[in-house]
Parts: sequence; C-alpha cells; structure tokens
Amino acid sequence: MIRTLQGCRALFLLLIFVCHFRWEGRADFTFGGDCGVAFFFILSGFVLSIAHGQEIESGKWHGQPFIAKKLLRLLPLHWLCAALFALRIYLHGDPVEADTVLPNLLLLQSWIPVERFYYSLNSPAWFLSDLLFLYLIFRPLYTFLATKRLKTVCSTVAAALAIYALVAAFLPKEQVEPWLYIFPISRVFDFSLGILSYRLWRNLSQRRAPRRLPSLDVAALALLFLTYLLHGWLPERVACQSLFWLFMPAIILLFSADDRTQRPGLISRALQSRPAQWLGSITFEFYLLHVLVMRATVSLLRQLTPTPNFWLSLLLSLALTIIIAAIVKRYFTQNIYFKLKNRVIKI
Repeated sequence: MIRTLQGCRALFLLLIFVCHFRWEGRADFTFGGDCGVAFFFILSGFVLSIAHGQEIESGKWHGQPFIAKKLLRLLPLHWLCAALFALRIYLHGDPVEADTVLPNLLLLQSWIPVERFYYSLNSPAWFLSDLLFLYLIFRPLYTFLATKRLKTVCSTVAAALAIYALVAAFLPKEQVEPWLYIFPISRVFDFSLGILSYRLWRNLSQRRAPRRLPSLDVAALALLFLTYLLHGWLPERVACQSLFWLFMPAIILLFSADDRTQRPGLISRALQSRPAQWLGSITFEFYLLHVLVMRATVSLLRQLTPTPNFWLSLLLSLALTIIIAAIVKRYFTQNIYFKLKNRVIKI
C-alpha cells in the first residue's frame, strides 16, 4: 500500500463517520458519505491492480484463493455485527424482518433495490455486498481496462457512460439511491476508474521520482474542497456518485505522486505518520462497527442526561469506535483469518 493512500483511508473514513453521526437540529453531512464511499470503491480498483495486476498479465493469477481470502476477511466480522444488530433490535422490542436476514448474511442485500433490504441489520454492510461483486469481476475487468488498446477502452467506457447518463437523467428521484448509489452494477464505474488510474500511474511510475513536485498534496486537498462545494450545488443524481468520477482519480494520483517524491508535502507527511498509518490499518473494522458503537454511545449518554452535548457525543463515539475497532482487529478479525486461511485455501 502506498503510504499516503493508507493515511487517506483514515481521512475518508472519518468523513463517512461524520456523515452517519446525525443529530437533531443539525444538517446532515451527506457529502462525507458520498465522497468516502466513492473514494473506497475507486481506491479498491487502484490498489488491487497494484497488488495483482502483474499476476493477471503473467497468467499466474489464482482466482479461487483470492476470493476465499476476501471472504475470510469480510464474513466473520460482518456476521458478528449482523448478530449484534439483530440483538439490539430485539432488545428494543422491534421485530427483525426475517426475509432480509439471508440476503444480508450472504452479502446479496445491495442487489435488492428496496431500502429495508439493502440497509438491513448493519446498514453500512451494503458496501461489502458491492465490494464482493467487484472482487468477482476484477480479473476480466482488469484484463480489458489495463491491457487492451487505449482506443478500444476509451470507446467502450464512453458508450457505457452514455448509457449511465441516459438512465440517471430519467430515473425517478426516489429511485436514485437504490439504483445509482447502492446497486453493484453502478459501482463498476468507480471500480473501473481505479483500474484506469492504475494504468496511468504505472506509466508515470516508470519515470524517475523527482526530488520535489510543488504542492501536489495541496492540489489534492484543493480538489477535494472543490468537490465539496459542487456537491451542495448539484442534484442528488449527480452528487451521489458521478461527481466524484471527475476528481477522485486525480486526488488519488496526486497523493500517490507526492508519495514518490523524496520530499513530500506537509499534508502527505501527516498522512504518512504512524498514527495515520495505524488508523488506516483498522478502517475495515472501524467501518463495520461505527454505527453500532455510535448508537450505543449516544443512547447511553441520553440516559445519563436528557440533552447530551453534540461535540462530546461525537468525540466519545469516535474514540470508542477506534478503540473497539483496534481490539476487534487484534483479537477477532486477524485470529479468525489466520486460523482459517491454511485450512480453507489450498493453492
């Protein structure tokens, strides 16, 4: 993993966290969720291409072990969080919608464009449903986007974007979220942009790394701020996804380029710091746990005082999520993965 991008994982996950921390009387920070999700989908295509692109091109790719390893990482914590949410629903006296459970446990919930399905149990897990599909199609998608003639790739991508634009333009407003934001096919565009970004990065990285390129990290942050300004102005059907196609690949490439310089900028150095790297390493656990910890923390604070302070609630929820995520990674996620990997995976 490129160190600056590892730090970016923590930064963009914090945006998602703030988005989900909703408080009466305060406007929802929808930009954080839309931006964070787009970043992670595009980053997934980018880093998977770095990690496995040469294996695919040389014919040494092993698809079944790759998927098995991903399932071993995703499913145990996903199932644990689903069980904890089911318990929380039961303790609150509400029934668990039985027909939503199986699709959720099998990571198929995002294929059903109904909110009670794709947000069932642990609502952020819809992202894993999309991610699993993208893992399954990674090899053919990479083979086409990263190895075929650029003219062929560009014409195909342009045709796909034209179809997407046509669908997005005429989709009813109430169908924007399930079909453009959640549905796995729509997220193929984000993932593909990550692979195409890798194709460009691979060509650029063959050149000698410069001592210092002026303000690449500042330019990346400026693009992020510009995206934030446009997000509040554009309609939801653009702001929820396609807006980020214009800027997020450039942000990732700028941070990646600054990481290669011998003297990275101040922002890049902060992202490369040990705290940022550590936070970046627990983003999976943080993501799956944050809504559960957030709701439990706010519920407890409201029992102690009828009007808990917003900033206290936010910071305490954040601190507890970080601590619990670190513990879960150390004693649950890693232990299960390493214990099962050698039993399940045979290369």
